[in-house]
Formats: sequence, structure tokens, C-alpha cells
Amino acid sequence: MDEDAWYGFFSPKFSEKTGLGIADIQAFVDKVTTTKEVDVVLFSPQPDMGAHFLNVFEQAEMFDTGFIQTAKNFLATVGMQLPLEGIVMDSRQIVFSNYFIAKPAFWREWFQLTEMLFAVAENPAHPLHAELTTNTSYSENSHRKVFLMERIASLLLFLRPEYKVAVANTFQFSWSMSKLRQSPEKAYISDALKIAFKELGFPQYMDAFRKIRQSL
Repeated sequence: MDEDAWYGFFSPKFSEKTGLGIADIQAFVDKVTTTKEVDVVLFSPQPDMGAHFLNVFEQAEMFDTGFIQTAKNFLATVGMQLPLEGIVMDSRQIVFSNYFIAKPAFWREWFQLTEMLFAVAENPAHPLHAELTTNTSYSENSHRKVFLMERIASLLLFLRPEYKVAVANTFQFSWSMSKLRQSPEKAYISDALKIAFKELGFPQYMDAFRKIRQSL
């Protein structure tokens, strides 16, 4: 791999979900890298799903009960004990649909962790095989392992703040089909409150975030 090159792997629905084409991606990367060093660039859709939950694991739990425990069980097998219920992610760490591009250093770390996930999920004798291959409500034969893999990039960005991230405006991309999309201003505010809480640590920001969540 070229250490200075960008790599990304997008599904066929990328343009539908973001409204972007390859020229738009190239232009955005050129723009954000002219003035600063960047390791990862995010093009994450469904901003309401990111803004109104503490993190991407809590968001998955809403639609697949038991997801967080399975994620914690897997991470424990690779030596990572994490309180996934309480960690706070904002738009600078949230990645849906694997819509990101990155330099090789990030991809290598991502690949190392996802290879471990693959090995566990594909081994019928492993204690977590059944949990990881259970179906979710997303669609028929949509296994939990797929949605855990989708959250690895977000996890790494949370754990490794030394990675320099640039974020395309998530609020310009497609929103979810849930009722949360009906309150865009609350999504803007919720994400901003999480950013403020992480930067300053004032509990009032998190109190306000929770009040907005309760109102929805």
C-alpha cells in the first residue's frame, strides 16, 4: 500500500445515501488536506442515528436487543474491556455504512481487529459464534456480526484520538427512516452538546443532551 494514498470501500448505495460522487470525494479530501494533516475522512449518513445516541453501540442496541453485550463479549476475547453503554461519540467518531476513507496506518489497525472478529464469527466451535451470527431485525439473514464490524471504525476513532479526522457535513446526507428524522434541529443541538461535553466535561451539557433525548 502507498502510505500517502487514501483507501475506501463503498457500497453501491453510497451516492444514494450521500449525494456524492468520486469527484466530490476527491475535492473534499483535497480541501481538508491543504491546511492540515489528516488520517481519516468520514462521509457518514443517518445523522439523526448518530446525534441522538451516546454512541454507535447504543444505537445498535435500540434495534437489536443484546447487541452491546455481544460487542462487549467479543472485545473481551481480544483483551479490551470497555463500558460501551456509557462512552460518548460525536460526529467526529461516528461512522455508519463504513463510509470513510483512510491512510494505510488506520486500515491496518482496522483490519487486525476485524480479522479477529471474522475468525470468531466463522468458527462454529467458538462460544460467541451463535451470538455473532444471530439474525437482526434489519433484514433476513442480516447477522449481528455485520453490524459489529460496521462499528469498528468508530471504536478505533474513539480509542485512538491521535488519528486526525476530517468530517464531511453529515447533516447534508440522508437521514434515517425513523421518527428521529422529524426533528433535525434537535439533532444539530444533540451532536453539538456531545462535542461540548467531550471538550469541556461540564455535566450540564450531558444533562441537556438527555433532556432532548427524552423529548423524542
